[in-house]
Amino acid sequence: MKWPEKLRFGWIARGVLVLLPLAGYLPSLTKNALSAPHILWPPIGSVVEYASGIATVFVGLIGSLSKLSRRSPDMVFKAAVLAAFLALFAYGFLLSTYVKGVETPNNGTQYRTVGTERTGLAKVCYPNESNPSDEELLKCGGLNDGDIERMWTPSSVRWVRFDLFLSYVALLGSLNLAIAAAPRSRTKS
Repeated sequence: MKWPEKLRFGWIARGVLVLLPLAGYLPSLTKNALSAPHILWPPIGSVVEYASGIATVFVGLIGSLSKLSRRSPDMVFKAAVLAAFLALFAYGFLLSTYVKGVETPNNGTQYRTVGTERTGLAKVCYPNESNPSDEELLKCGGLNDGDIERMWTPSSVRWVRFDLFLSYVALLGSLNLAIAAAPRSRTKS
């Protein structure tokens, strides 16, 4: 039995979307030789050990919602596309605002998520500047989770990381749902 072309594409695309968060495991699996680009997996700190697997499960579950919905597939498709646009906007905003790259001598550019609220220690790094850049603060403070949470309040860092994770899952999950509910060409028998 040969599957219709659109149906095969849908299963492949959905599989890629479900497995994409597992790119977060690349540093662990390759002893930090490889890492996923920050667009494909957000730098959400040390919770990356568990978050990639959790994101994979959620993306898969969201994609399965089309089977459970009592709404028409067209309505589910339109809602999923709208949700994908909103999630893309949120994810893009969070990436561009709170994920900063710092050039390091040994590992190239390293991306880290910063918080929304700076601590008093952040003023110590650059006492003569009224508003140093986030990149400058990362260079001064360090790139480890503890270092970042000394420059920005720990709660603000955690909230940004949580928002990044949610918008990422919402984006991939809604794309998965849109593909699952996409109108298929029906052949007349």
